[in-house]
Amino acid sequence: TFLDYLQEVKEHALSAYEHQEYPFEELVEKLNVTRDTSRNALFDTMFELKTFEQQEFELEGLTFKTYPTDDHTSKFDLTLDAVEQSEGILCSL
Repeated sequence: TFLDYLQEVKEHALSAYEHQEYPFEELVEKLNVTRDTSRNALFDTMFELKTFEQQEFELEGLTFKTYPTDDHTSKFDLTLDAVEQSEGILCSL
């Protein structure tokens, strides 16, 4: 079922977080993947969840805040972005 699929994705994502610091280039080298400079070596799709606990913060006289961009260039064949907002989650594909 779809719920079973979501549970499986959740489990894989949580497992992957344990290894998120592993160097990408080292992983590609160990997998012995044929490199093609026109494509990503490991995946063609991307899911990105952006959560912002603080919209602004300061550090010794500096103020940081989110900056809206109008970037419409895709780095992958398919990208799903989800941005957590006060009224819900805004998704773009």
